[in-house]
Amino acid sequence: MRTLLFAFSIVVIAPYSGLNAQIRTPIAPEPVLVTTPGPAPYNAKATATSPTSVAVSWDAVSGARAYTVDRASTDDAACCVAHSGLITTPSWTDGALEAGKEYVFVITALYFDGRQGSTQVIAATPMPTLPAVRLPKDAELLTAAETILRFTACGQKSGGPGPATITPDIGTPAGARFRWAIVPSAANYVVDRAPYGTTTWTLVGSTCGGPSPLYVGTDYISIRDVAPGVTPLSRYTYRVTAVGSNGAAGWLTYHFTAPCRYISTPLTTVSGSTVTVKWSNGTSCSSEPSIGPDNYTLSTSFGYTKAFTGIGGLQDIIYGVPVGTHTITVVGNYRTGGTTRPGTATITVAY
Repeated sequence: MRTLLFAFSIVVIAPYSGLNAQIRTPIAPEPVLVTTPGPAPYNAKATATSPTSVAVSWDAVSGARAYTVDRASTDDAACCVAHSGLITTPSWTDGALEAGKEYVFVITALYFDGRQGSTQVIAATPMPTLPAVRLPKDAELLTAAETILRFTACGQKSGGPGPATITPDIGTPAGARFRWAIVPSAANYVVDRAPYGTTTWTLVGSTCGGPSPLYVGTDYISIRDVAPGVTPLSRYTYRVTAVGSNGAAGWLTYHFTAPCRYISTPLTTVSGSTVTVKWSNGTSCSSEPSIGPDNYTLSTSFGYTKAFTGIGGLQDIIYGVPVGTHTITVVGNYRTGGTTRPGTATITVAY
């Protein structure tokens, strides 16, 4: 789409004077109307930094004069709404939050030419400070170095039964999905994750709270890891701990290699200045299968960008593409913050 700028001036001829001068009175130009959205900030992240604060960050985009961040509660969009005001650096900290409640954030780039571009929603949950629970001397440890477990208030390891088996489901580049049968004596469950071969545990979720909700059925419990920190093609140990009402607990572990996923080269059709773009939900680029992205972002070298939701074959029709050779890029996004490898196509518009 092309933006047209108009400026006018009126020449007023004054009555005869000794100077016989012409007086030019300039008229202010019409406001520039821009309807084409600008690129959204890339690599948006929201990370809980304390029980009451979340740090929001993103990559700066060229041509932006400022940014804004809008926040709301996941459970109630009308609750807890806040606006950052104008920000000139690619980061912002929200320090007025409630521990244990999930919040969503949207970052908007404001451009000098009047365009705006907003990110997809990103989420974070500030958690209460977790107690450091020391293990009994006779407790069995995974490694000699593991002397302290950071759990939620669900309980501590003291010799109870853990899950009998863990059944994996197809995961994502941002984390695993799996389920396990209910442990009859368990009152709560805690799931944490560590890079394979280490004991640096990260809380994934629990029935007492956490970044990832646990779905409790009549026969089994399932979880999708939405906690930050997973890198595609890296291997992790997940630990599921069943905690009894008396505090007795036992665990079982599951090893997971985060898959890699890529978007195939988009299919393009050019008709004059109109371009049709089609793409699929991507393919795993490793032996580990993965589910499709939660949403997509299409961007171009001529400034057009658009966000999409849904899975399966998707398409977009772009009108008024400038003459020349351009690139079109499609990236799949996961709501946990992970992305696919991009798919890129090159087009040429002759007229």
